[in-house]
Amino acid sequence: MAVAEPEPQCLPLEGAAMDAFLETTDSFLFDCDGVLWRGNRAIDGAPEAVNALRRRGKRVYFVTNNSRRTRDMYEQKLRRLGFDAGREQVFGSAFLAAQYLRQEASLPAAGKVFVIGDAAVCEELDEAGISYVRPVPEPVFGDIEQWSSLPLEPDVCAVLVAFDQHFSYIKLTKACSYLADPECLFLATNRDNAEMVAPGRVIPVTGSLLAAVETGAARQAIVLGKPSPFILRCIASVSPEGPLELQGTAIVGDRLDTDIYFGQTCGLRSVLSLSGVSSLDEAFENRRAGRLNMVPQYYVQGVADFLQSDC
Repeated sequence: MAVAEPEPQCLPLEGAAMDAFLETTDSFLFDCDGVLWRGNRAIDGAPEAVNALRRRGKRVYFVTNNSRRTRDMYEQKLRRLGFDAGREQVFGSAFLAAQYLRQEASLPAAGKVFVIGDAAVCEELDEAGISYVRPVPEPVFGDIEQWSSLPLEPDVCAVLVAFDQHFSYIKLTKACSYLADPECLFLATNRDNAEMVAPGRVIPVTGSLLAAVETGAARQAIVLGKPSPFILRCIASVSPEGPLELQGTAIVGDRLDTDIYFGQTCGLRSVLSLSGVSSLDEAFENRRAGRLNMVPQYYVQGVADFLQSDC
């Protein structure tokens, strides 16, 4: 008879509990925005804590749903903010989408990807050797008769949705037209729907665009960013250090619906950092409501808490 997994307790990591956690955790996956930095400033103590973990021999990776930067761009930002990091440790959603297309999609030799996205997505596709329709601004024009006869590119066999500041009705129409073919692959970098950039100021991001395409196409996308398990397969296939040992791996993030859900559904240790989006009250409410996949095993005030131990 199978033994049920214990419910996540949402316990503080401090003192002896922190020491034991660090002793038995070999690998760390860190979210970036709201965990390691806010905007262009590192969160206090985050670089020192992450660098200390690496000196202790821990494997460290940076896993972000933000598709607006390439691996090279993330490496530059990490180093500028004081993190000892290289591009091989960065797994952004633009890179993940390109690797999925290269490793697992089995595209036809002449197949192309219709991209709703920006330059970072295109750079990652170029590096992976994926053919695609380069996204350009397409303003709204005409009427329904003209929209129904929009020229479509030949050989498009996949649609990829990422953040695109030039998202338009024309792009939406083209994406849904390609996806009318049930053989057309439907991918997205992430479902993060919005960012609160200032009090009363919300910026819709990829998930909002994706919702429009999914509604129009009456199809659901395969999402490659958190909480997709493809992240773990990608790390195993491209990291020089090989696959992760799941029970000894922790995800440290600030969002219950992506970071913590990813950890809980993939068999990782999950740590909520209270430095970003989700609150402790939300975590406990999820536990009361039985939404256990969005309840962390542990929480910290911020990544700097890992310095409390003698690492």
